[in-house]
Amino acid sequence: MSLHAPFLVKQYLSSDVETGSYSRIFWYYPLDKEKAVQGGIGLFFEVLSGDVGDEIYEQITKRFWDSFTSNFYSEGFESSLKKSIKMFIQLLRNFSVEEGLDVNIVLLNAVESAQGYTLKLIAFGDSDIFVVRQGKFADMSKMVPVNASLYDLKFLEVELDKGDVLMLGNKTLLRNAFETDMLALTGIDDLLRSLEDFKDNLFGSKKLFLLAATDIGVKPEKKGSRLVEYLKKGVVVVGGLGSKAKTLLTTVMQRIKKPASSKVAIPIASGGELIIPEEPQVREEEKDDSFIVSPDDTVEILGKLDLKGVAIKEEEELLDRHVVPPPMDSLENISALTDSDDEKIEEDAHIVDPAIILPGKEVSVDDYVVSEEVTPSMVVEKSEYKELVDDASNDNEEETIPIAGNRLVDAPTLPVQGTDYVNELKARHSAFGKIARHPLTKSLLSSLSAFFAMLFNKLLSVFGKGHLIKKQKMFLTRPTSLEKPKKLQPGMIIILVALLLTAFFWAKARISRDKTEKGLLTQYQQQVALFSTFYDTNISIIDTEDTERQLELCVPEADKVYSVEKTVLAKIKTEKVRATIKILTSQVQAKVVECQTKFDRVYGIIRVKDAELITDFKVSLGNDSDISAISFRSGAIVVADKGRKAVYQINVDKKSVLKLEDPLGLVVNPITVGTGEGTLFICDKTNGVLYYSKNASGNQEGFNRVVGAEPTSIGECALVEGYAKNAYVVPTTANVVYKITAKKSGGFEAPVRYIKELLGVRSLSIDGNIYVVTSIDGKGNVTRYYGGKLDSFAIPQSADLGELTTSYTNPSSVRNLYVYDKTKNAVLSIEKPNAKHPGRGVVVKTYLFENSDKFKDIRSIMVDVNSKNQEVYMYVLSGATIWRFRL
Repeated sequence: MSLHAPFLVKQYLSSDVETGSYSRIFWYYPLDKEKAVQGGIGLFFEVLSGDVGDEIYEQITKRFWDSFTSNFYSEGFESSLKKSIKMFIQLLRNFSVEEGLDVNIVLLNAVESAQGYTLKLIAFGDSDIFVVRQGKFADMSKMVPVNASLYDLKFLEVELDKGDVLMLGNKTLLRNAFETDMLALTGIDDLLRSLEDFKDNLFGSKKLFLLAATDIGVKPEKKGSRLVEYLKKGVVVVGGLGSKAKTLLTTVMQRIKKPASSKVAIPIASGGELIIPEEPQVREEEKDDSFIVSPDDTVEILGKLDLKGVAIKEEEELLDRHVVPPPMDSLENISALTDSDDEKIEEDAHIVDPAIILPGKEVSVDDYVVSEEVTPSMVVEKSEYKELVDDASNDNEEETIPIAGNRLVDAPTLPVQGTDYVNELKARHSAFGKIARHPLTKSLLSSLSAFFAMLFNKLLSVFGKGHLIKKQKMFLTRPTSLEKPKKLQPGMIIILVALLLTAFFWAKARISRDKTEKGLLTQYQQQVALFSTFYDTNISIIDTEDTERQLELCVPEADKVYSVEKTVLAKIKTEKVRATIKILTSQVQAKVVECQTKFDRVYGIIRVKDAELITDFKVSLGNDSDISAISFRSGAIVVADKGRKAVYQINVDKKSVLKLEDPLGLVVNPITVGTGEGTLFICDKTNGVLYYSKNASGNQEGFNRVVGAEPTSIGECALVEGYAKNAYVVPTTANVVYKITAKKSGGFEAPVRYIKELLGVRSLSIDGNIYVVTSIDGKGNVTRYYGGKLDSFAIPQSADLGELTTSYTNPSSVRNLYVYDKTKNAVLSIEKPNAKHPGRGVVVKTYLFENSDKFKDIRSIMVDVNSKNQEVYMYVLSGATIWRFRL
């Protein structure tokens, strides 16, 4: 005959399975023709994260499988699933397994069809399913319809061709393996070979389950082949049983093949004897000259045994009501057995230990349950769950009629909370449930719970109270001592969960913050790198000349760095990152200082950071003082105070202030002052141009009016400057210069238009030539006139003049012209035309004011000379204060 195995089942597990994870695969395809019509069934059970030992999951899983297989072929898929689920939930509660157990379950039913096989599949959880066919793969998870109320409960029915392969595992792991050709898709043999190499990539809880729909048959080449001979001998290789159980089954099979007219006592290694009925019944499929023992056959064989006088030490070897069939690759192992293996099996089958054979004795079922005490969770007496338990028991199974000789061990009665399993699953897989059973959450909770439980038990030991040890009645009748540590109070668990969640979100926020700050730091480092490249390429090579004017770009480039620094520092809180930024900034600042040093040396920049106070008029005169202009007169400084409507003279050495007499009261709104060879001129908006002199009698000084220079004649006066006793006046229209000539007999001629067609005049400086300073829309210019005519004087555009507001030059033509540039907040020292640069004025020095507190409102400037006619000090009127600094 031929052994027809329609499916090949294999499992590949990680070599370093994580603690708390567990997986098991069951597969059964009946060789009985009647059952084969309903096809094969399989179970893929996977615990991703749990909090009990593997032996508990092993027992729960096996009981689930036993319940499902025992009912499937008689009652169908739906009824068997319902009963298995009820029993499954009861067992979880009995073993104190959390409601949020992270578990994936896949149930399979494969029936042979015309083209191949019809596969029915129901999946609980997030199992990923792939099908491999003819060198291609498909993600079946996308084709599975999702239940509207239970989003992780999926149903699928699909037609598989012969040669198809069904694979369950991690979606990302499998897809990457397929797409990178790590798994061969050219055929089942190539796929299996590649899987042997690929399994080394599995780690943690990663695993693969392979179900190949293929025609794999073992056909004997001759009557005496090893496989057939072993089957004739009754040798059954059963995966998962101990060696003594295998020996027992081998002996039982040999004895059944012998005719018997009376009961035959079979000694066993565990002690006692087994009594075989006189006429053992033989199944139809066993009538052939060779036979196959299926799991159902094994159950029937055990059911025929009359258990009398048997004492068993390893009762777990015998009390399994159903035997899990071996994976199909075990069949290959059978065919590969050697003759020495044959002898070893037969030798093991005849092991007898006479010392432990006991006299005949009636043994009850309870003798197989070693238990001194039944825990409260297993007993339901006057409990609120009693009615539910009774109902669940009635729903689970019909009453089983005992068969003489059958070993039936009932599971303990367990309390349940209800029979609405849909709502049970909904609650377990809600949003909160998903979070609660997240592997990280469960791992932390399990670790903390175990730690506090251990700490609590340690404290009990210190105070003389030991652990509470009880023996628990196990449903597989294995005598087990379970240590039950003290449970944490619900309130404490809630606090721990809250602390863990707080720690989780804090860690998440910390990781996010670190990632953001790392990006900001990278952005700043890139800007610093750009500045460093600019400096190394353009600035470091400059010594005495800057023909391309790169030094002027250094500070603007550095400002870009400072701007990014300001932005990122506002968002960075970590001190370590801030310290790194500060170090980078200090490096930029050092290079900026070097830029400024070179810039000052090449362009003649003098940075004015401090100055000597001459007088503060708001202190010496009062807060109403409002000084508009200053000028020199006979070694003293003269100022026009429009706030106090007076003109004052300051002794620089004594720093004393003296008000000039005005007996006629002509000084009403003084704007500017000017001097020429000792003559003081005042520009008053109300009374026009005034000059200071003695009266007709010569015994009193005071201000007098220049006839013809009233506002009604030339307009309101804006500024006045003196030279050689003559006065030059600019009205508020700023478009003309009037000249007022002094008479030899005393007094002044009427004003005449001296320079016409001007625009935006802001200041006059005279050394014989008249330098007219203008500003229009923030751009300044200086022109020169001689005898009222414009000459060729010019200042190169490279000087880049800004808004010019005031100027000064010494009457000596050899001295420089000083112009205040409000845009730069600096005074430019312009060397007048000479033999080196005829017709051109050249900026030789720039006095840059860097003290904004002292130099923030500069209105007027002038330069003093010493006895050797050398320029020594510059005086600056800033607001109502006069400062001076050495040139």
